This record gives sequence, C-alpha cells and structure tokens, in this order.
Amino acid sequence: MRDSMKYPLFVIVFLFSFIAFLPKENIYFYYLEKLQEKNISVQNEERSSGAFRFSILNSDVFYKDINAFKIESFEASYYLVSGKIDILNVMFDGLTIDNIELKWNIVSPLKFDIVILSDQLSGYGTYHLLERDFELYLKPSAKVVKKYETFWSFGELMPSGEYKIEYNL
Repeated sequence: MRDSMKYPLFVIVFLFSFIAFLPKENIYFYYLEKLQEKNISVQNEERSSGAFRFSILNSDVFYKDINAFKIESFEASYYLVSGKIDILNVMFDGLTIDNIELKWNIVSPLKFDIVILSDQLSGYGTYHLLERDFELYLKPSAKVVKKYETFWSFGELMPSGEYKIEYNL
C-alpha cells in the first residue's frame, strides 16, 4: 500500500513544482513576439507574477500603430488541474466590456471556455488552441448592434437574438 502511494504523490509534487516555477514572463514575451508578427503590440503594461498567477495592469493594445483598445487588468491563475484568465474592463471605442473569463481544465487543456459579461454585450464560447478557432455567441444591446453594424454582418444571427461569430487566428 505504501509503495502504491509514492507514484501519485510524486506526480502531484511534480505538477505543483512545474506550475510554481514555470517562467510566466518568458511565456508572455514569446506570445508578444507572435502577436507582433500579426502587427499587434502591447505597451505601457505593468507586469507582476507569483507562483500560481501572472498579472498585467493598464495595458494598451495597438494594431498597426493604432491604439485598438485598453485593458485595465489581465490575470492568469493556475491551479493543479485547471486555470482561469480574468480580463477586466476592456475599453474599445466607447464600448466597455466588464469581464471576460477564460477557463481550462486538465480534461481538455487545449480548449478554453469563454464567458463575456457587460451591460452592453454578453456572450459565451470556446477557443481551441491547436486549431486557433474562436466560436463565440454574442448578445449585444441594440445600441451596440447599430454602432458596430459592419462587425455584426460577419456573424450569423441566431433565433435567440445572439450572433454566432467564428474566427480563425
């Protein structure tokens, strides 16, 4: 009995140590390089990291040198069998999205579940890491539909009033 407990305990300690000592800032810089290949840059951010979290505060996101949007807070939290990314107060051309939450778990580590909450826009969806596919179901207010009419034309209006948006990065 005692020997049979060594292996699971070893795996748990290994995973715990792997997550705690993961070079989170190096991973961040790797993805920044990948974004720059697509003319996207992040500036003015304040970074901090801990054993099981990585945070970015007050970042400006630029697309082709145009200030596309501002993110007040981005926090990634890592747990033994799951993880969560909270993005708070995304400001884009007069539209503020209060909370975007991405979750993953050990059962499907390459798939993120997405929840978007705001007064003017709410939705849910998935992002598949390997295929780089987004599938979002967004329910905007009438004001948002009118203001961003061109964007909504790329989606499919569902009977529930939600727009189905599919996008491949």
